[in-house]
Amino acid sequence: CPGPNNLTGYQRQEKPSAASLLRQFPPSRLGSIRAIKLHSDPLHVMEINSAEYWLSWLTLAFPNRGIPAELLMVEHRHQLQIKGCIDPLPPPDNRSAANGICVEAKIVGIPLLVSLAASCISLATIHLPLAASSPFHFTNIESHPFSLFVPDYLIAMARDKVDDAELNAQEKNHSSQSPSSSQEFSPNGEKGEPLRKHSTVQMKLKNPLAGISYDALMADVDSFAKRYDMEYCLDDLQKGALVSQNKSGFEHFERLTAEDKTLIREEKLHRWRQPKMMYYMTILCAGSAIVQGMDQSAVNGAQAFYFPYFGIGDDQVWLQGLINGAPYLCSAVIGCWSTKPLNYYLGRRGTIFISCIISVVTGIWMGAVDHWWNLLLARFALGFAVGAKSSTTPVYAAECAPPEIRGALAMMWQMWTAFGIMLGFIAGVAFGGVKIPAGVDNTQWRIILGSTAIPPLIVCIQVYLVPESPRWYMSKGRYDKAFESLQRFRWSRFQAARDLYYIHKQIAIEYELQEGKNLWKEFFMIPRNRRAAQSSFFVMFMQQFCGVNVIAYYSTVIFQTSGFTRSEALLVSLGTGIVNWLFAIPAVYTIDTFGRRNLLLVTFPLMGIMLLITGFSFYAPEGINRVAGVATGIYLFMVVYSPGEGPVPFTYSAEAFPLYIREYGMAFATATTWGFNFILSLTWPALEAAFTPTGAFGFYAAWNFFGWAFAYFCLPETKERTLEELDTVFSLRTRDHARYYLGMLPWYMKKYLLRGDVEHREPLHAVEG
Repeated sequence: CPGPNNLTGYQRQEKPSAASLLRQFPPSRLGSIRAIKLHSDPLHVMEINSAEYWLSWLTLAFPNRGIPAELLMVEHRHQLQIKGCIDPLPPPDNRSAANGICVEAKIVGIPLLVSLAASCISLATIHLPLAASSPFHFTNIESHPFSLFVPDYLIAMARDKVDDAELNAQEKNHSSQSPSSSQEFSPNGEKGEPLRKHSTVQMKLKNPLAGISYDALMADVDSFAKRYDMEYCLDDLQKGALVSQNKSGFEHFERLTAEDKTLIREEKLHRWRQPKMMYYMTILCAGSAIVQGMDQSAVNGAQAFYFPYFGIGDDQVWLQGLINGAPYLCSAVIGCWSTKPLNYYLGRRGTIFISCIISVVTGIWMGAVDHWWNLLLARFALGFAVGAKSSTTPVYAAECAPPEIRGALAMMWQMWTAFGIMLGFIAGVAFGGVKIPAGVDNTQWRIILGSTAIPPLIVCIQVYLVPESPRWYMSKGRYDKAFESLQRFRWSRFQAARDLYYIHKQIAIEYELQEGKNLWKEFFMIPRNRRAAQSSFFVMFMQQFCGVNVIAYYSTVIFQTSGFTRSEALLVSLGTGIVNWLFAIPAVYTIDTFGRRNLLLVTFPLMGIMLLITGFSFYAPEGINRVAGVATGIYLFMVVYSPGEGPVPFTYSAEAFPLYIREYGMAFATATTWGFNFILSLTWPALEAAFTPTGAFGFYAAWNFFGWAFAYFCLPETKERTLEELDTVFSLRTRDHARYYLGMLPWYMKKYLLRGDVEHREPLHAVEG
């Protein structure tokens, strides 16, 4: 395509027919298609809610005139703005931009296929260079609607190209600055830290290979191969380094074979087409999550039998709560903090294996005890497994998976934990009539609790059939083992070598960030980190105090109190587990499209309302009205919880902290959730006895309304933020965040409640605009 000022040459360009375009871009090549509906309008800025990508200046040619036209697509929170100038003819270079909206932009070089919906005319696919020239203007398209069809993998390539260009430009800019001009405040708030050093480190975090010349890169790869005795795969390492440095330019690398290029395209086009070992690893992690969920919920049905068996009456509410909450006390105080040494010495697989062995032993132990204090000890020991397993398994999945599916695998932890919770309820129903020894009342709890030893036993058998985390091997200097592991998780040796070298460079940056720093002091004393900890603490705290585990641990007792028989209460409790799991599945999609903060703002008030419905249902006369009200309130609560406070806390906490203190941040966040889990399970029997069921449910309903207020005023959004953007988000003072959204309340009311016209409001963070 000629330059934008060479209109004559552009008009002479032959325009291919629809048939030739279909031959060039058959459906099999396009893969997953994202359709974006646009309507031309000379008076308004248009917004499309379904688009998630920033594309920037896509230049088209309309066949009716052969005159260039342009679209500027800029991400604005969850919408896309399309801006341009509508003119009947292209204006001269000296014409004022006052006749239309003329905007500065840059060109992203991606192929684009456009179809006019009104006239069904196919347009040429245009390949543009990355460098931008003077801006174009819209031609008059007579308000015809049209559609853009862009393959997902091309969008990803375009974003990578822009990232690489920006990083190279920033690196070049920093290298030309004098040292004296870079002494400023960093986003972390550390006075006197050179901004140049901070910015360079942040750029390296985004791509550790950005800005390195070809010769320097090849020399570094050679040195890497010699140091770790990997000369036998030097060619693959060199090719991998080139692709990692410029992810979007692989099509032009002559060193890559046709097979190599096909594999890279397949990563974008068919991200779930993975080697068998990747699926096997996913099954292992799902099994670990199922163990976690079943350990939590099996007590729900079992306590209906073991409290009468041990003679623990309704007047011993604190003892009831202590027995039920013992695992979470151990997890918060010991289990979560043992994760780092266990991972350091035993690896990811070893930590999962040890935690599952503890689950097997304590499951059998709980089923065989003969006194309540023995049951208390067994449940306390279970906490060692709960803390280590919940912290390690998602990390293991993330370190083994390629970037294209890493986020989805991390989300599946919550979904399969919900499945395990459902299995715990199923055990209560299935074994609620099994007495051991036969004929002895209230012994059903033995088989219910003992059945929790089966899933972890299966995981123990699986775990050493899967390779260890490549990243853990590399942290120990065992690069040969890491390479073997990656080869089993990737389709080719070239892909394994590429990821090996890239992970090596990322680990080097992490060590650079940690060098000479007291990480606990950094965690609490740096304002950016402290605000991340505050937000993480809030979402983890509210995961418990929204009231969900009242239902997970005590729903059978609650349903019995409302009027169900014991067998009916076990069956209705199973329904809550099924609902929890089914509505956790859509969260894999909604958490990345709707956003973490928005999910909480929608679900907190709804959860509060459902708990009020449940609580006030106890005022109804005993009978069908009461049990129907209680069951409806609890079921609807689980419907709302599953896509909101279910998946958000662990996802939010995992991305809020900077990389160099992320392990400490996740240990803090996990200890928070298990600590308040213990407080909830300990205090519910006493709270229900003191406040009545209505007052107790009202107490947790009030916490949900508080959660909405805090999330609205004080909780930043982290969806689709880069490391640099998260620095900006958490560097903003909480009071400024609250002041901004306080001022937005009248704006929201006028726009969404009164449906009136509102003026444009600038986004809170520069990264949102």
